[in-house]
Amino acid sequence: TLPWATAQVGVVVSVVGLALIAFLTQYAIRLLVRCLVAVNGAELIAATAPRSDGSAATSSHGRSWEKISEAAFGAPGVAISLAFLVSAQLGVCASYLAFFATQLHDHGLFSSVRVAVLGSAAVIGVVCQLRRLQNVALLSTAALLVYSYVLALSWYYGVQAPPRTTPLRLADVGGVGAWFGPSIFAFEGIGPAISVFESLGSDPEPFARVVTAAFSFNVVLYGAVAALGYAAWGDGVAQVLIDSFPDGGGSTSAELALSISLALSYAIQMTPVFALLEGRLERSESNLLADLASTPLPRLAVVFVTALAALAVPNMEQLVSLTGAVSFSAIGFVLPGLFFLRLKPPPVGREPARPRVDGFLSVLLVVLGVVGGTWGVITTLAAIAE
Repeated sequence: TLPWATAQVGVVVSVVGLALIAFLTQYAIRLLVRCLVAVNGAELIAATAPRSDGSAATSSHGRSWEKISEAAFGAPGVAISLAFLVSAQLGVCASYLAFFATQLHDHGLFSSVRVAVLGSAAVIGVVCQLRRLQNVALLSTAALLVYSYVLALSWYYGVQAPPRTTPLRLADVGGVGAWFGPSIFAFEGIGPAISVFESLGSDPEPFARVVTAAFSFNVVLYGAVAALGYAAWGDGVAQVLIDSFPDGGGSTSAELALSISLALSYAIQMTPVFALLEGRLERSESNLLADLASTPLPRLAVVFVTALAALAVPNMEQLVSLTGAVSFSAIGFVLPGLFFLRLKPPPVGREPARPRVDGFLSVLLVVLGVVGGTWGVITTLAAIAE
């Protein structure tokens, strides 16, 4: 979606904006980890020590967001943060499921979109029974390998695209509302990132270094896709880039490859919700509910909730824009900034103390999340109404 988003604001605004979002997102993850360390104190490593099945210990399983928000704003904070966290990950996975199912239907594997969505949910529900984070990581690695094929095709067809009839737009801030949702959606990994940290039971410093390295690599990759895709197809670039490919075998294989990549990425994106739900069940006073946590039913139920969302809003682009503008603005920008300003946690490890910088960036996270998210929602809803 990023080349289309770039066409709305111009290549300079888009590339600079993507770099800003990438920097602030990884910084928000760092701030949230600092808040978690401050809330848990010396209990952090013991509470998150991996269990024999590779998931986090019951005492902390799925509770990071809950602990931080409760320490910062009490019960209302818990309700608000968990609502945005769940809606964000459900929105991501509903958009993945919608695209996967639509491709299966369009290529004749299912008789209707509704049957395709339900059938896809059944398959993904089985895959999501993998509980060891290492196994989920293998799925995500496979997804990246498949996705690299789509990127190669994007370059191949981009070079062959017909010459543009209009010059590239460099800057148009009027299109920021349409740009913001897909762009923040592209970089937001704060939900799975905190779940990964929660399961590690280790020093936060190596985790922080990996997060910074990952976002540094991604901003180069995403910026290149955004700029080169827009440069190749100009203002006529499709809202999903592969729809700009010429009809034929390459276009079909790109659609199937992208759908497979998204399906394989589903499990890691839904990890925070699985952890939250199963952790709640495990801590239940009812033996029946506690036993239910280790069965396939909770995860199957979550997957079919995303199927219902995909049926309600089958347009992937609209799901991406709304989820980014509403939920990811909240959990990726607004809430980490507010949590940090409220808790004022000290640096961890060898991280230098920079209270003024941390304070300024926390305020910037909140302001950008509120303004950009509101602008994105208004723009997306206006487009849907048309």
